[in-house]
Amino acid sequence: MAADSVLYPGAAAVRALLAANATFMAAIGNRLFPDADGDPVDRTVQPYAVVESLGETPFNTMGTQSALKWGGEATIGIRLKSLSRSEAEIAQLVGYVRAALPDGSITVSGYGSAWLTYLVTDTPEDFIAGRKVREWIVQYQVTAHQEAA
Repeated sequence: MAADSVLYPGAAAVRALLAANATFMAAIGNRLFPDADGDPVDRTVQPYAVVESLGETPFNTMGTQSALKWGGEATIGIRLKSLSRSEAEIAQLVGYVRAALPDGSITVSGYGSAWLTYLVTDTPEDFIAGRKVREWIVQYQVTAHQEAA
């Protein structure tokens, strides 16, 4: 039996935690988008956030055929965009993300146990209509396993 992907349920769990955080949602004007929808059509309305599935490594912890042994490590990115000329707004958004997503246990649909771990914040730049856009990507690892902890 092949392992199910952790990517989609992991990203959905992260998105749900962010959506439940009133401070973060107010700061982005309720513009939180799943990766499947990509960037919103009107990219000039900012700030906004996109939850993205960046990659996955499945694992099998061995055991009998019927044992709960499947899981994986998924990398989930929260892409934050801001038209602010300074880094103050986007740095504040990163702080809100970090507060909403502390390292620790997380509920991931279809898995008995899961753990969320902060990895890194990347700071690439983007340009829209010749204007520099602040774009930071906060990355987390979601480790999930069929067996309960």
